[in-house]
Amino acid sequence: MNQKKNCFFLLAESIDWQYLAKIGVVAIAYLLAGKLAVSIPGVNNLASSVWPPAGIAQAALLIFGKRIWTAIALGAFLLHIVVQYPFPHALAVACGATLQAVAAVTMLKRVGFHPNLDRLIDVIKLVFFGAFIATQINCTIGSLSLCLMGKLSWDQYWQTRWEWWLGDAMGVLICTSLILIFSQKNQKSFDRRSSNHRQAIKYYLWSAIWLISLVAISVLVFAAKNDGAISRYPLEYLPFPLIIWATIQFGQRHAVLASFIVSSIAIWGGSQGLGPFMTKTANISEAILLLQCFMGVITITSLLLAATVVERATAENSLQKLNEQLEMRVEERTMALQETLAALQYQQEQSERLLLNILPQDIAARLKQSSDTIADTFADVTVLFADIVGFTQLSSRISPSDLVSLLNEIFSAFDQLAEKHGLEKIKTIGDAYMVVGGLPTPRPDHAEAIVEMALDMQETIAQFSCDTGESMQLRIGINSGAVVAGVIGIKKFIYDLWGDTVNTASRMESHGLPGYIHVTSATYELLQDKYIFESRGTIEVKGKGKMTTYFIKGREFTTTAR
Repeated sequence: MNQKKNCFFLLAESIDWQYLAKIGVVAIAYLLAGKLAVSIPGVNNLASSVWPPAGIAQAALLIFGKRIWTAIALGAFLLHIVVQYPFPHALAVACGATLQAVAAVTMLKRVGFHPNLDRLIDVIKLVFFGAFIATQINCTIGSLSLCLMGKLSWDQYWQTRWEWWLGDAMGVLICTSLILIFSQKNQKSFDRRSSNHRQAIKYYLWSAIWLISLVAISVLVFAAKNDGAISRYPLEYLPFPLIIWATIQFGQRHAVLASFIVSSIAIWGGSQGLGPFMTKTANISEAILLLQCFMGVITITSLLLAATVVERATAENSLQKLNEQLEMRVEERTMALQETLAALQYQQEQSERLLLNILPQDIAARLKQSSDTIADTFADVTVLFADIVGFTQLSSRISPSDLVSLLNEIFSAFDQLAEKHGLEKIKTIGDAYMVVGGLPTPRPDHAEAIVEMALDMQETIAQFSCDTGESMQLRIGINSGAVVAGVIGIKKFIYDLWGDTVNTASRMESHGLPGYIHVTSATYELLQDKYIFESRGTIEVKGKGKMTTYFIKGREFTTTAR
C-alpha cells in the first residue's frame, strides 16, 4: 500500500502542472471566445466578422512558446464539437487552427519579431506574416473539409474561404495585438502615473474621460438608430480623434484598447442591423466586408501610430542618455587635458623632445599650441605595410634578447630609409612596419617615394639575411588614396591613420607574396610609366571583394625620391 502511495506522489511530482495549467487556460479561452463569436446574432457561424480564437492562438504561442500547441488543437476541437459540427470537420479545423498558429509564430520568430510591438517593423511583420499570410491555412483546410463532407457546395468554396480568412485576419489584428501589449510588464504608458499622487489622479481622470467619450461616441455611431439621411455621412470616423489622442497621450495599451472597444461595439451594432455599414447596403456580406475593412484600418493605424510614438520616446530617451554621457566624457576629457597641460608645463623641455620623437614636427608644434583634437584629411597619400616573413619561426629559435636586438636593428635601418626618402613612419606592430608618404606635408611624388623605400627595404632585408644567416623576406603592400590622420591618446600620444586607403594597403600586404611588392590599381595608375609592373590579375580580397592588383618588379629607369 505504501509503495502505491509513493508511486502516486512520484508521478504527481513529475507532472508539469504549470504547463498543464497553461494548456487548460488557453484551451478554455479559445473555446469561450469562439463560442461568443458564433453566438452573435446575424453573424454567419462559418466566418464571423472577427474570429478572436485566431488571435488568441497566435498570442498564446508567442507568449508561452510553441510547446503549448496542444491547447490550440484541444480548444478548436472542443469548440466545433460544442457547436455541433461533425467529428471529421472538428478534427480538420483543429489541425488547421494549430498549423496556422504554429506557422505564424515560426515565421514571426524567423524574421526577428518583438512581441511588445514597440517598433514599426514589428507591426508590419504582425500584419503581413501573422494576419495575412499564416491565416491562409485554416480557411483553406476548413473550407475544403466542409466541401468534402458535402456540407458546402463547391460553388461556395471561394466565398466561404474568403470570409473565413477575413475573420481570422481581423482576429489576429485586434486580439493578438491586444493580448501581446497587455501581457508586457513594463509599459511606458503607465510610468507617468507613478511619479507622484497628483499625476496619478490626473492620469486616471483623463483616462476615465477618454473611455466614457469613446464608448459614448462608438455607441452613438454604431449601435444607435439613426435617420436614413444621417447614415449617408461618414460617421464611422468620429472615434478616430479619440483613438489618436489615446495613442499619443497614454501609449500602446490605450491604443489597442480603443481599437478593441470600437470594433466590439461596431460588431454588436452590426449584428443588430445598426450602424453606418448596415444602413448603407442591403447586402449583408458587403456590410460585413465594410465593417472588417474599417476595423482593419483603425487597428493597423493605431498600432502604427503607437509604435511610432514609442520609437520616438525611445529615441528621445536614448538621445538624452547619450547627451549626459557625452557631457561626462567631455568633462573627463577636459580634466585629462588640463592634467596633461599641467604636466607639460612642469616638464616642458623633456616633453618637447619626447613629442619630436613620437610625432611629426608639424603635428608636435600644433599640439603644443592647442589642446584641440588633431585630425586632418589628406586627399593624396600612399601607405605602405611591410611584414617580415618567417620572423615568428625565428623567434622560437633565438633568445628573447637576441630577437629584440635583431628587430631593433632592422627597424632602425627602415627608420633611416624613411628619413632618407622624406616619409613618415606611423608605427610598428610586432614584426610589421607602417610608413606613409604625402603627410603631414603634402608632396606630389608620394607614391614614387614609397616605392623607392620599398625597393630599398628589400635590399636591406636581403643584407640582414646574409649577415645573420637567417632566411628573411619582406611581404610589402602599397595603396594610394585619401586618409584621415590625427593624434589619439591623452598621456601617451600616437599619430595614426584611418580610412579605406589604410585598410586596403594592409590587405595588399596580407594577400601578397614573400619577396614581392604588392600594389593596388590606384598606385599602379600613378607609377605605371616609372616602374616595371607585373599584373597579378583579379583576386578576392577580404572585405573588399574582387580587385585587380600588381607586383612591382623593378625600376623602369633611375628615379630620385625627394
